[in-house]
Amino acid sequence: MSHSVVKAQEALKLELASRGLKVAIVPCSDGYLSEYTEYKNNLRILLTGFTGSMGDALYFADDNRAELFVDGRYHLQADQECEGLPVHIHRLDNQAGIESAVLNRIIKSGAKEVLAPRGRLPFSFLRRLETAGVSVTHFSSNAFLKSQGVGASLGRLEFRALSPDIVGTTPEAQLKRLRAAIAAQHSPDSLFVAIRGDDVAYLLASRSHGMAQQTSILGALVVTRHSAWLLLDSSIEYDRLPQEWERAGYRIAKSREELLKGIASEKVSHILFHPNYMNGLWPHVLQSQFPEAKQASFEDLISWRTKKTKEELNAIRDSFLRSSRAIAKTLRYGISEGTNLSEHSLAESISAEYQAEGAMDLSFKTISGFGANAAVVHYNKNSKDVYARPGEFVLLDSGAYYSSGFATDCTRGFAVRGKSPEAWQTKMYTTCLKAAIQVFLRKIPTDWDGKAVDAFVRGAVKAQGYDYLHGTGHGVGILVHEEGIRFSPASTFGLTDQAVVSVEPGIYIEGQGGVRVENVVALHQDTDGYRFENLVFVGYDWSLVDLAALTEEESRYLKSYEARCQELGTAITACPL
Repeated sequence: MSHSVVKAQEALKLELASRGLKVAIVPCSDGYLSEYTEYKNNLRILLTGFTGSMGDALYFADDNRAELFVDGRYHLQADQECEGLPVHIHRLDNQAGIESAVLNRIIKSGAKEVLAPRGRLPFSFLRRLETAGVSVTHFSSNAFLKSQGVGASLGRLEFRALSPDIVGTTPEAQLKRLRAAIAAQHSPDSLFVAIRGDDVAYLLASRSHGMAQQTSILGALVVTRHSAWLLLDSSIEYDRLPQEWERAGYRIAKSREELLKGIASEKVSHILFHPNYMNGLWPHVLQSQFPEAKQASFEDLISWRTKKTKEELNAIRDSFLRSSRAIAKTLRYGISEGTNLSEHSLAESISAEYQAEGAMDLSFKTISGFGANAAVVHYNKNSKDVYARPGEFVLLDSGAYYSSGFATDCTRGFAVRGKSPEAWQTKMYTTCLKAAIQVFLRKIPTDWDGKAVDAFVRGAVKAQGYDYLHGTGHGVGILVHEEGIRFSPASTFGLTDQAVVSVEPGIYIEGQGGVRVENVVALHQDTDGYRFENLVFVGYDWSLVDLAALTEEESRYLKSYEARCQELGTAITACPL
């Protein structure tokens, strides 16, 4: 890895020199602003060696090094993966945005022009650069990756339109809804464009299968008053496309040029997109074709996706029930294996159990961390050589996709048998457990936003002298980390009826271990507040619970929860309540 990182940095330095520039922006995402990008299609991994799903970098030619910006989820992982490499790490807290930190560093450097791949940066970020007086010189990320012997190749995929029984709608109904909203907000002659894979999958009421850890549809979707187009990623191969797309009126373009030619004669008054979830290339291309059109923000998709239909909720409940069974079997296996258990074997076990439940793929790479590795929030090594040792923490964070195409996500842990848990371990586990269930004990006020829920849950952890450098929860849907609702100190998104979101406080002590208790909930709005419905039914390790620290209300809830787990066959250990 060190050789390839240095080689890539040297190549980027030559690229900068050819343009007379000193600084390059190195994003982690692909042209669809995906969170999970293949390693061979990720510029940031190539130039820093850091493999986490989030975090961008800058490369400074004069310093001969990259500067990596990561939030609290990745501090330890970045330290481990970048050790010995020409990389300086900026460790941000959970309130400091990565884009803001990158922008501030560029401004501090005095650079007025930077090299960057426009197609892999959010339009909103490019606007921030422009406002700050920093111009961007575009370079082809695909050509650069190819020059380094890597690059994207998505291969052969299967596309499937979902039944209305699963999503409550059809591609045709989605297109009508979109056009109606566009006409009401702007003009019927507006052009709408989306490039995020979950946006495209949502509007097509469809999923793809064959890509690792996602069911999104990678392509550009363009809708005008008179036509609707889909340009799939050029590296995708397929045997056929759903007939429902054609019936809805979608045409498939084989190139950007074909799509632009197909809409060239249309009248376009506005070019609509969400600036945070659009790359910087498509607005530029469309504006060139329709120079008189006004650019405007269209943000309805986030609220549409966040509020699940009753059919989607039923499909999601089924997916989480399947996953709960798989996780419970794996945890019981892990406890029974004791010191014969390796990180790799636990990860392999959960994959096999998901498959037995009908899963088509994982929704992200399983996190299987033992001992000190459990303190690495997004640990990803899952080593064959790390075995469980008596008394230490084991943390398992995993999820899967089933035929309905919705992601699941759940984190549980246990103590390895053979040695009684120590006081610091029971305090950590009990504190985390108590914090995770607070949202189920009472109605949450309707005027709260994601920041307020984060403070509420986090407060239970802070009251015991701990904190965690990640948000309390994220939206879950077509992607395991869905934009929109989230519980975080930086969130301003309001609570939403029928939203699906995680609740996952954690406590991590470097060098010792970590605990995270993650449930996923559906929100239901009543007149007097929001009720949180737990979608995860996986029991807890009661050897780690300090019963004396539980209130009567918490004991009643946990007793009821464990009784439900017993009915479903998803309990882990005997509940003493």
